[in-house]
Amino acid sequence: MLEELVEDVGRRVREHGVYASVARLKLRWRDFRTITRQAPLDPPCCDDFRLLQVARRLFGRERMVQPVRLIGFGASGFRDRPPAQLGLFEAGRAGGDRRETLSRTVDRIRSRYGSDSIGRARRNGE
Repeated sequence: MLEELVEDVGRRVREHGVYASVARLKLRWRDFRTITRQAPLDPPCCDDFRLLQVARRLFGRERMVQPVRLIGFGASGFRDRPPAQLGLFEAGRAGGDRRETLSRTVDRIRSRYGSDSIGRARRNGE
């Protein structure tokens, strides 16, 4: 479910032509207690891979002590331009442009052939 939410948020961010600088996870437990966790995205992004990585990290930090009633994912802190390109010896954005291009390509395929036309390969245990 988390993957679907992240992919939907990523698609909407790309549709608007912006880059998110904050990712947010919301969990509501069976007893209606609700928590919200967020993390910065530095540099800002719009690709599903990076958004999913942060969403999984936020989710993984929470102890599952009772059934989850609601799960939500969102993004904020939008920027109009892509992040500035890093210098040759700076860490961080290796492959970022390719991930964004792939995410946009998946959006086009789903738009043309339907949301179930292409999916994410699952690894063991995921």
